[in-house]
Amino acid sequence: MLKVDLQKAFDSLNWDFILNTLEALGFPSHFRKLGSKGLRQGDPLSPYLFFIALEVFSQMLNAKFRVGDIGYHPKTSDLEVTHLVFADDIMIFFDGKKNSLANIVDTMELFATWSGLRMNKEKTKLFVGGLNQAETTELRSLGFTLGSMPIRYLGLPLMHRKLRISKYRPLLVKISGQFTAWSCKKLSYAGRAQLINSDAYSKFKVYALASYGPEILLIVEWLRLRGAQSVYLKEKEGSALGTWKFGTCLKLIWMLYVPNPSLWASWIRKYKIGDESLWSLDAKKAGSGTWRSLLNLRHLATNFLRAEVGKGDRISFWWDIWTPLGRLIDLFGETGPRELSIPLFASVADSCDHNGWRLRGARSPAAENLHIHLTSIQLPTTSQTDDEFYWFIDGENLPRYSASRTWGAIRNRAPAVTWSSSVWFRSATPRHAFLMWIAQNDRMPTRVRLTSWGLGISSNCCLCDSTPETRDHLLLRCEVSKQIWVLVLRRLGYSHSCFITWTSFIEWLSLRDSTAPLMLKRIVAHATIYSIWGERNKRLHDGISTAPPTIYRLIDRNIRDTILGKQHIKKSFKNLMLSWLRYD
Repeated sequence: MLKVDLQKAFDSLNWDFILNTLEALGFPSHFRKLGSKGLRQGDPLSPYLFFIALEVFSQMLNAKFRVGDIGYHPKTSDLEVTHLVFADDIMIFFDGKKNSLANIVDTMELFATWSGLRMNKEKTKLFVGGLNQAETTELRSLGFTLGSMPIRYLGLPLMHRKLRISKYRPLLVKISGQFTAWSCKKLSYAGRAQLINSDAYSKFKVYALASYGPEILLIVEWLRLRGAQSVYLKEKEGSALGTWKFGTCLKLIWMLYVPNPSLWASWIRKYKIGDESLWSLDAKKAGSGTWRSLLNLRHLATNFLRAEVGKGDRISFWWDIWTPLGRLIDLFGETGPRELSIPLFASVADSCDHNGWRLRGARSPAAENLHIHLTSIQLPTTSQTDDEFYWFIDGENLPRYSASRTWGAIRNRAPAVTWSSSVWFRSATPRHAFLMWIAQNDRMPTRVRLTSWGLGISSNCCLCDSTPETRDHLLLRCEVSKQIWVLVLRRLGYSHSCFITWTSFIEWLSLRDSTAPLMLKRIVAHATIYSIWGERNKRLHDGISTAPPTIYRLIDRNIRDTILGKQHIKKSFKNLMLSWLRYD
């Protein structure tokens, strides 16, 4: 394999070559005139035009393979795979002969004279396998450096298994260095978000297709740089991360059964599955960790993958689920092929002819049930329709894979809670809703909780210093909190002054009444809880205290800003300002 690196790929592309290529492809003249002179890396159109240029090289290379000037790699000949392109890196697969490599170089040189894209021989590597020393030396005589496995792309190794955390460390060091550079220290929050989206994410998005490891590690690193004290993310079976990973990987199994498969699926069918069945392969004998992990998910895929018989040539008689009886190999066991006289890897079409089914007579209740079912369906040899595979979820046959519904089906669901709409609603301020969620689950680090963890501190409330600081006391019953709630509730038009328990508070947030709109009640409650907790932290950590009337005025300013910011884009906010100012 030859891993080709192009010199200054985006900057050296010949503009006349691009215009001629676009004209040959039938692009209208007004589109061809959009550009001016040349391409520069970072231009919105440059990646698209760059790959259009590489399409010319692809056709030139494929033509050389078709006429026999370049030999196919043994593992790509049946599918006629000649090369893969990753941005400005090209991997060309060939048979390891000097004549083939020489023709590849000639094709690259001819393409360079047309397009301006030249091969960088210093960074171009030759990877060989199965060749003796003399054959390897003969290839190197053409001026290429011999590369070693694993191949690196964007600084990370391309491996057949999931990368360890240590493998991501160079990438994280590079990204964190960009975050902490002097030019980034004065960036606003939006500027940092743009930096992550445009630069950091582009460095590992290729790996996100197969594993979410880099994304999770970047989030951890980013949170650390922003001052987070600790971040705990754990993947395990049944967790949100684990089930999300399973749900996305199951799509790879689905891709092996859909018509017009991708290059990956076609290659897996040919060289990994062959004449056997996906379901019969031994995961312990898998050649790579990735393939082994995929095979280990077959027990989940069994719950979803269903087949509808047409001609029967794509459906396995024993291994696919095409009857209400389930997978027949599981029903009959290892002796099933002998009992029914149907080969282990036969298709449904192989098990019948124009005269009927070729099954041996029923000798067991299972065989009798199968015979009864077969009499109720059309004989595949007389059918003109193709076989269909479906993704079966909640009693519905889906013609396409749905990651969201699959994840919903395999993840562990907790019982539905009644308070979710009071905490998580569409127009909530994110930081207020997050704190409200923590409070609802009683996970706020109040002094009572801190002392229960063994910290030698006083458990009295930071606001009144007279009662143990529990969630209900701090946020609802404390004298300081009561004064704030009296002002807030009076502003909403309510006569009661405070709440006794957290349960009564949440029930109040879910009740609709004529005094105040439900949306306004929730926004005000969130802002009040957030302000009380902020006042508590200021007194604890900074020694600064604010009077309840001042806190109320800050809440009032916050509510006004929230309504003004959303009243033109949210219909539910249209009349909230009038409701908020009614009892001012």
